[in-house]
Amino acid sequence: MIKRWIRKFIRKELQAILREDAERRAEYLAEVDRFVDAICPPREGASLSEINRRYSDRRKDAL
Repeated sequence: MIKRWIRKFIRKELQAILREDAERRAEYLAEVDRFVDAICPPREGASLSEINRRYSDRRKDAL
């Protein structure tokens, strides 16, 4: 959960700063993902996409 908040905050800031330059923004966003994974490695080798999928499935089930 903390990883999602960190990622969301940093991504929001980057998109505001680099609104016009999509290529640079993509590079920075990839760097953000690597940084967050470095400070909070995923459990048991789960990739971010796998974690996001499980999180969305849980949210859908909660509705």
